Amino acid sequence: MDKFKRWLHSAAGKVSKALIIVSAVLICLIFSSYGENFLSIETANTINNILIGVATGLIVLVVTVSFVEYTFDKQDKEKERREEILKIKRYDKYMRTLIQRFIMFYISVTTRIEDRESDRLDDPFNHKFNFSDLADMYLTSMYISEGFLEPSIVLFYRAEENLRAYMLRMLESIEFRYSEELEKILIEFVTKSADLDMRGNILGAIQTRSGKKEKLSERVSSMISDKNSDWLGKYARGELSGNLMLPYVIFYYNVQDQIRLLKKYLDYLKTLD
Repeated sequence: MDKFKRWLHSAAGKVSKALIIVSAVLICLIFSSYGENFLSIETANTINNILIGVATGLIVLVVTVSFVEYTFDKQDKEKERREEILKIKRYDKYMRTLIQRFIMFYISVTTRIEDRESDRLDDPFNHKFNFSDLADMYLTSMYISEGFLEPSIVLFYRAEENLRAYMLRMLESIEFRYSEELEKILIEFVTKSADLDMRGNILGAIQTRSGKKEKLSERVSSMISDKNSDWLGKYARGELSGNLMLPYVIFYYNVQDQIRLLKKYLDYLKTLD
């Protein structure tokens, strides 16, 4: 119905309406008795045949105009689609760099430090980790070029912030008329990243002390590595409200969602031609 309304208001639709009205008038004349009193039967028949021909020609013209308009409209849409794809691909060139950096620090944050030398970047989307593997998030990332002494979680949040900001730029610059699924993926990533942002609590633990000597981050790491505490089970049962571990459990689930969405993004880009 919406397409029909748009067609009626288009140039082709307006011309077609005028031609249809003229055709209808001619057809009414054909079946009326307009010439009975002053025209011979032969003359009336001749005029009727002419009117039939004109009406038929107008109907054919309506079909032709509509077909031409449809063809041009289809060509315009294909051109718009191609332009949108090219714009997406231009954004994607830098997006992949940001995704790669996000994945680097995602691996660091979710891997115990003794296992970080193993190459896990070849297949990051199949990287499996337990909640206890987050225990070393406050230790170095092992990437010398990134600041050897900076904690992995600091670098992770920096990479996440850059990635989220770039996704917002992409969403603002592209209308996504022909790539609605990609738009949904980007919106979901940005929304989850913002709504479930625990960086205030998690990064705040770096400078906070829980006692005279122990940093809060050290206490947190010890609690995370305690597999007997069943933090995920307590969260599922609603027992972590106000607990020190709540932000870390939320982070654990959220980062998995983020990786899932990044995989969907990359898989979608493969379908663009």
